[in-house]
Amino acid sequence: MACRCQHCRPEWLGNGWWCPQAPRVQMLPAQPLPRGGRIGQQGPLQEGALDPSDADLREALEASLRSAEEDRLFQEELSRAIRQSMEDAGSLTASGSQIPQAPETPSQAPETCIICLEQKICGIWCCCDEPSAAHFLCSGCLPLYVRSELQSDEESGRRLMERRAFGHCVRCPSGRSSDCQGFLQLEALRPRVPTELWSQLQATAEADENHRQWQLQHDREEDPEVLRESLLRSMPNAVQCAGCGYGPIDHMACQDLDAHHGEWQGSTQISNQCPRCGWWQHDIRQWPRWAGVLDMACNEERTAACSEQ
Repeated sequence: MACRCQHCRPEWLGNGWWCPQAPRVQMLPAQPLPRGGRIGQQGPLQEGALDPSDADLREALEASLRSAEEDRLFQEELSRAIRQSMEDAGSLTASGSQIPQAPETPSQAPETCIICLEQKICGIWCCCDEPSAAHFLCSGCLPLYVRSELQSDEESGRRLMERRAFGHCVRCPSGRSSDCQGFLQLEALRPRVPTELWSQLQATAEADENHRQWQLQHDREEDPEVLRESLLRSMPNAVQCAGCGYGPIDHMACQDLDAHHGEWQGSTQISNQCPRCGWWQHDIRQWPRWAGVLDMACNEERTAACSEQ
């Protein structure tokens, strides 16, 4: 045997060697070689049959060609599907049809926060009887407002009674300066406030519900002790005068009673001393808790007695 390059040895060509200068593609036999088992496991060689190494090589070439053809057909089918999809989308646009989209939520467009008065996207709407009159709170102001409301309600018996009468933990920020009856839905606050604040909201809602159930149970009670407990439940943060027992006194805002004592707000002067005897302490924490006994009558004799002490 000879080759074009004249450098290949005859024994190489007899063992399945391919000369770099010779054509690499040859006609495959009409009947494919039997397949099955591992490469190299063929039946016994007949006289004049191919060398086992040639049979293995041709079988591998056959498999490679079949795989390449399958890949080509798959790519053609995928390209046709992509072109068809693009043509369908173009025809929808040309005919004026629109692909359905999810409805926009109010937070997808900038809204004016009722607290900071800035245009914000993320936030929450208050629940109101008239949706057109609802107010928007941005995500930045929301936790601060909720925490401030809960703290004010804890420090003021009047605020606590207002909240329980209102029926919701957190009302709309504009509700105290207008007739808005909006409120913040409890479940809507859960993903928008810190975990510790959400736990506080849950405890507040549970306490309000327990108070409501207790009132329903003892609504017609006339026992003095029950009435006293009802008053204490209504004003758990009230204090009384340590000199004459005047109470209940509802305190709100800062604990430093010196800070605003004597200031004027409009036509009213702030006074942080006992209105009956004038007893005074600089910090609200130094005032004793109210005992649940109504003692608000201004008695001149008791006032004089307290002044002498």
